[in-house]
Amino acid sequence: MSAELLAMGVSPEEGSSLIQSIEACARRAAEMVRQLLSFARGIEGNRINVDVGGIIADVARIARDTFPKAIKVKMSLDGEHQQILGDPTQIHQLVLNLCLNARDAMPEGGTLTIRLEQGKPKTSWPIHSDGNKPAQYLAVKIIDTGHGIPLGIREKIFDPFFTTKPLGKGTGLGLWTAQSIAKSHSGFLEVESEIDKGATFTIYLPLHKQPKPDASTALIPSKVVKHGNDELLLIVDDEQSILNSLERTLRAAGYRTILARNGLEGVIAYKSRTAEIALVVSDMMMPIMNGETMIEKLLEINPSVAVIATSGLAQQDELSFLAASAVEKFITKPFSSETMLTAIYQALHGHQGRAPEEL
Repeated sequence: MSAELLAMGVSPEEGSSLIQSIEACARRAAEMVRQLLSFARGIEGNRINVDVGGIIADVARIARDTFPKAIKVKMSLDGEHQQILGDPTQIHQLVLNLCLNARDAMPEGGTLTIRLEQGKPKTSWPIHSDGNKPAQYLAVKIIDTGHGIPLGIREKIFDPFFTTKPLGKGTGLGLWTAQSIAKSHSGFLEVESEIDKGATFTIYLPLHKQPKPDASTALIPSKVVKHGNDELLLIVDDEQSILNSLERTLRAAGYRTILARNGLEGVIAYKSRTAEIALVVSDMMMPIMNGETMIEKLLEINPSVAVIATSGLAQQDELSFLAASAVEKFITKPFSSETMLTAIYQALHGHQGRAPEEL
């Protein structure tokens, strides 16, 4: 709808707001695609410092905008400056799933409270694989004033495909997914409920103390990342929309580009301008000649070729030893311009000696 409104013509102020909305929705959709690909392959996802308070604020905004008006949404962030180590998209889904569950428990309306605090579990929890229990937990409480959970089914609510909702109204995967995400983050869920007085789901996640940034590995600040020095980059991808977006982004950042639609075109382009091309950015899954074969051909032309590999399906550890030797960075699709520009800057400015890392 925002895109349609832009096409109809709006004021600059309205246009700016609509663009922000489109970007936020697209980013969330892209992260959802990344998560689906990760789950399908059995991958836990990236682990970074996560601001849980920011995620709760976003979920509360979604709830206020989309839940029935008879449901009042409250938020309390007593632990907003605390962080965990995790996947922000999965944590977002975890909190949202529990809020959706709370919404369904209040068909006539009520109050949904999302509370963030530093907490201590009431139940004992098995030690983690390293033999230690986390010293401190961050607790996210999802509190509703709904009909409550009968004692007889409380032990079944986390079973996959178990649901008390009518046919077509639920899959029975929401709470199971929530518990799976919590466990994958070395956390767990506690449930308290009383009939006709509502329920409280508490997510316990281990607190993470953010280490001081290492100057040798820290991300380059945005104001530096986004300024190339007229370096020539070869971009190889079979999706024209990705080629167009990358070309515009990289040229705006100060780079020159050559475009190729598959590995064979990439080899031909690289062979004709080997001395000029500073870096190759290539997809791995392409027709005619895939990225891995192309990299091996490029190594025959120039043993020092530097490559940034991208893919939504293939993984870095699936590359042959020869191809992997040329890969400076492996970036999973979908990716942001900031991620790509950071990877390019690092590859061009002295990070070649580090092991290829996945962003």
